[in-house]
This record gives sequence, C-alpha cells and structure tokens, in this order.
Amino acid sequence: MLADLQFYPLFLGFSWALGFFYLWIKTPAQYQPKLPWYFLAIFLSSWLGAKIFYLLFFADSLVVFKSNFWLAGGFVFYGGLAGAIVFTWFYQQRNKQSSQQMILASLMILPFLHGIGRAGCYLSGCCYGSIGPFAVQLVEMVALMLIFTLLCWMRPSSWKKALAVYLLSYGLIRFVLEFFREDVSTHFYLTFSQWFSLCLLFALGMTYFKRIKNIVG
Repeated sequence: MLADLQFYPLFLGFSWALGFFYLWIKTPAQYQPKLPWYFLAIFLSSWLGAKIFYLLFFADSLVVFKSNFWLAGGFVFYGGLAGAIVFTWFYQQRNKQSSQQMILASLMILPFLHGIGRAGCYLSGCCYGSIGPFAVQLVEMVALMLIFTLLCWMRPSSWKKALAVYLLSYGLIRFVLEFFREDVSTHFYLTFSQWFSLCLLFALGMTYFKRIKNIVG
C-alpha cells in the first residue's frame, strides 16, 4: 500500500496547501479577497515555467502533445521559479500597495515549502545522489530549512531583499549539490542547474555592484 503512494505529488500538494494557509494568516484582512487569485496565478505561472524549461532543455518537443506531460512528472525547479518571478514582477507593478506583504510572505515561506518538496523527491526516488551516507535530496532539504531560518532571523523589510537572500543562498547550495547528483547530464562539465545557478549569481553580483558603485560615485 505504502509503495503505491505517489509521494512527490502528495508532498507537492501539501506544500502548496500549507503555503496558502501561511499567506492567509500573513495577509492583512483588507487584501485577503485578492489572495486566492494571486495564489492561483503563482501556481499556474510556476507550473507553466517548470514545464517550459523541461521542454526546452530536457524533453522532445513532441511530448507537449501528450496529456501526461502536463499532469505528470517532468518539472524544472528553476523554470518554476522563473515563471513565478516574472508573474510577481508584473503583479506588483499593477498592485503596488496590496502586493508587498503577500509577495514578502510568499518568499519567506518558500524555502520551507521547497524543502518539503525535496522530501517528496527523496521518497519518490527522483533527483537522487549521495554525500557519504546522506541522500542529496535530504541534504538539500536541510539546507533549505536553514535558508528559511536565516530569513526568519533577518526579517527582510522588502520582498526584493528576501528574494536576493534566497536566490544567493540557494544558488550556491544548488551549484555544490549538483556535483553529487547521479541522475543528471552535464554540458561543458556542468549540469543545467549549475549553469543556471552561475548565471543567477552573476546577475545578483552585477546588480549589487552597480548599486554600490552608484552609492560610492
């Protein structure tokens, strides 16, 4: 019975439900009517982004016509993150006042929910590898919980600061852990996620370098 359970979608569903509950608590009462639509849009944009990245970098283009491509496995986390960030940017442009606390709360809980997803990966047997006696999925789960703890300790004042902390921390962690994955292929000695992590870290570095330069200048 236990072996027949689909742990990944089960844990994924649990993390999304927990995320909605957390956002509902953190969102001021006057903005709560907007929350279901915001949450649904985040879900759809991240789902679509994860599928598009998988289609672009890992799958045959013909799989897009198969129903199980959209409803079953085949997700790229960075694609889902990119989709959610793109939607978030457009959303906060149109809803500057009501969006700030919802977006900040979303980013504060994100590493915790991401960690739950990695536990689902471990139980499903995907994204496998090991660091000594430890499964790489569980190592990543612990690292994500530490990022969540760091954000709670820092209490960033804006969602942009929270996003920067999350992307910087996770980019470094993901780059290192990819060396221990056993189910990934490399391109020019690095995996797709490692190249993406490097691009992410470079973009963050350039952004803060320009800000420091403007302050000094």
